[in-house]
Amino acid sequence: MNNASNNKRFILFLFFSFLLWTLVFLFTFFSPMMADNFLFSRIVTPNFADIMSGEKIRQLQSMSLEGAFFQASTMYQTWCGRFLGNFLVYCAFLLSPIPLALLSSFLFLVLCFLLHVHLYGKEFKEHLNAWSLWLFAALLWVTVPSFGSAFLWVSVGGLLALLGQLVFLLPYRLAFESASERIVSPWYLGFFLFVAGIAATSLDYASCAALPPASLAALLLLRFLGRAKQYFFSLLFGVLGASLGAAITLLAPGNAFRMQRSLDPEVHEWLGLTFLERVGTYLAHLPGVFFLHWLPFCLLFWACWVLRKKRVSFFQLPEAVFVYVIAFAATLAAYFFTPWPPARAFATTSVT
Repeated sequence: MNNASNNKRFILFLFFSFLLWTLVFLFTFFSPMMADNFLFSRIVTPNFADIMSGEKIRQLQSMSLEGAFFQASTMYQTWCGRFLGNFLVYCAFLLSPIPLALLSSFLFLVLCFLLHVHLYGKEFKEHLNAWSLWLFAALLWVTVPSFGSAFLWVSVGGLLALLGQLVFLLPYRLAFESASERIVSPWYLGFFLFVAGIAATSLDYASCAALPPASLAALLLLRFLGRAKQYFFSLLFGVLGASLGAAITLLAPGNAFRMQRSLDPEVHEWLGLTFLERVGTYLAHLPGVFFLHWLPFCLLFWACWVLRKKRVSFFQLPEAVFVYVIAFAATLAAYFFTPWPPARAFATTSVT
């Protein structure tokens, strides 16, 4: 009877997952391509720095794999440091509308599933059901109303950046519930985390600000709690990879070049402020930040509620929750190293 009940629940889960996938696919397929997406789906001449400095577009060529790599390299040198984020978005737009919609809807389902795993940890199977998947989907949809092809581009790969962060932090999250069992080779895990750390931080500025301190905080907490001892150096390689990727992204020549070439008066006004004046400007925007970032807070309180059922006291929060708080707070700090004023910076971090 128990097996029959579990099978029935699993079949219902697959059915409603397919319905969700179909809904996202149809919405993505019928969504018009925004202007930025059109440019990101072409090889543009001259480069973005020259265009944003006042030069007119001379040529728009069809995107190719070689062109995607070349244009991502040019962007890194002249416009921004998000090399992998730009490259993957260019590659996504190599696809025709139907495969692009299929890819976007599939990745959206994976994103909802990863959120579920991060929330429940190793007990995710016991809590896996259709309503939770749809609830995660609804929360994401409300947070990012401009879905469709825009979701692949917002903050230069909003969907990809979210996935990258969740995949990279997953071993750290699961390690909080591990005692001493060895599941995979520490060497394989260390290599994966090192490469994943570089890749994830290269997807977006918010990622490169959040992941190094979040992974370091998780590593120190795990060390203090005496958990996942056999994976300590593996997780340390993840911290090193994320730190290296963050440095490569934030110190890209394109960031400084963009600051010099931008015609946006808000950018020049922001760059003219002292460090203390910038901090004051950020603090003045905090009320809006809390409003825009309601989803991370919602997930945080949800995690606390899940824990309430496991522990005697509501205030005995899991150590992993604090790691997510650190990651959320650090996300806002990324834009001290970029040309964007707070109003725009905070709006984009609400996605990633």
